[in-house]
Amino acid sequence: MSVDDNFDYSPKIQQSVIGASLNLSMFLNFIMGIYTMMYIGTMYLYFSRKPANTHRCGILYSISMLYLLCMIVFVIQWYYLDFAIVINGDTKESIFNATIEGGPVWIFVFFQFFFYSVFIVSDELLIWQCYYVWDMSWRVISVPLALFFAEFCLLIAVSVTTALFSIIASAADATIADDIASAQVFMLFGTTVTTSSLIAYKIHTALQLTASHSKRSFSHVVVNVLEPAAVYALVVFIYAVLSPCYD
Repeated sequence: MSVDDNFDYSPKIQQSVIGASLNLSMFLNFIMGIYTMMYIGTMYLYFSRKPANTHRCGILYSISMLYLLCMIVFVIQWYYLDFAIVINGDTKESIFNATIEGGPVWIFVFFQFFFYSVFIVSDELLIWQCYYVWDMSWRVISVPLALFFAEFCLLIAVSVTTALFSIIASAADATIADDIASAQVFMLFGTTVTTSSLIAYKIHTALQLTASHSKRSFSHVVVNVLEPAAVYALVVFIYAVLSPCYD
């Protein structure tokens, strides 16, 4: 992304953009602090109360990978803030230009790669849960796995097009890059909805075969498993719809 030299941005717009970037970084600091405490608490509960097995080791690996990826995104965002305010902080206009341009191309490529990797690992964890809910049936999770493979391929495509973004010369090339990024997000949404639906169907079927006095326990399982997936799917869908507006 670059600033249009033919357009004169008013001081009010510059201040709004700089303020939004700074406030976003501060909010991300707050969220990462909460996330770190939750991650440490989760690790403590798993290691102190639950015996180790293949299923739990897979979950711990995915949770740890998610935390690591989020931390990398956090560090890159921190670098953006330092780049805009410290390295290019001579004037408000220079800070604004650095904020819009986003720093070197290579760091933006890394940001895109790790940002979308967070969603991919989240879907991997959801598919892992679906695999065990369906009694380790590869046939059932074949569709989510195919969507997951498409996610990974689109991740590579997004990274490549992001690396080429600085040398894109035509509006058609920019449109292709935006379409690939949008396809990536919609594929994430499709994987999440498909996998969550399979889990919901399996739980619903098991619930129908369960005695009435045990249904309350199953209801808690439904809430704990499906509500986070539903919120995640909604967030991904909103991002998929709105992301082209900001490209």
